[in-house]
Amino acid sequence: MKNKRGIIARTLLTLFVSVIGFMVMAGPSCPGAPGGGDNGGATAQPAPPPVPAPTPAPVTTAPEPAKPVTLGKQNNLEVGRLVLTNANGIEKARLEVLPDGGVGFIFKDEAGVDRTMLGVGSDGTPVIVMRDKAGMDRVQVIVDEDDSPEIDLINREGKIKASLALEPENDQPLLTFFSDGDTAMTTYSLTSEGDPRLVYIDEKGKEQVIIPKELPKPKPKAKPKPKVTPKPEPPPFRGETISRKKQKKVRIRK
Repeated sequence: MKNKRGIIARTLLTLFVSVIGFMVMAGPSCPGAPGGGDNGGATAQPAPPPVPAPTPAPVTTAPEPAKPVTLGKQNNLEVGRLVLTNANGIEKARLEVLPDGGVGFIFKDEAGVDRTMLGVGSDGTPVIVMRDKAGMDRVQVIVDEDDSPEIDLINREGKIKASLALEPENDQPLLTFFSDGDTAMTTYSLTSEGDPRLVYIDEKGKEQVIIPKELPKPKPKAKPKPKVTPKPEPPPFRGETISRKKQKKVRIRK
């Protein structure tokens, strides 16, 4: 409303100035003007230059206040990599899509080395990997394609040397030791009945020694013999005594 009033006032001022300028420029020819009409003999003064009309200021509207951003069920944050930094701006953890198509949440140590990863592979296999100070995998925990849990111990060359898992057939524990050629050499497990089983495997994968081959049947426990309480000996007769060495009765004379 104030802007409209200002525009009207500026317009009236411009019109008034224009009329005054026109009267000044008309000079003596304008009746009623100073020195004009029948007041002959006066020399006409040169008309002043026209005063330019002021340019009205453009009408501007106030910007609308920004609407607050609300996160609802339909709002998503889509990024390809999320990095967590400390107060000094150093990366400490990140959530990213791995080169093989999986997803990993990776944690760094003070030296900037990736030490732990919690992720899911491109085939949907969940995995936890722990690394040494050099960034080499040393421990791996997975649930394989048979839904069997497995813990792998890895050497500095990146080869699995020992593995503890549950067999998918009977959910019994299986401990496996590997050779340098990635061949299982020894396994220790339990049968479906819970009996221990130790197997040695050669380089061709053939079982050589199975301990025990046939588990002996447990022997029935012997029943404990009842304890026999000895009967007390009768007391000796009056006036008599019993010699246990000679087992003879000796009469004592009174």
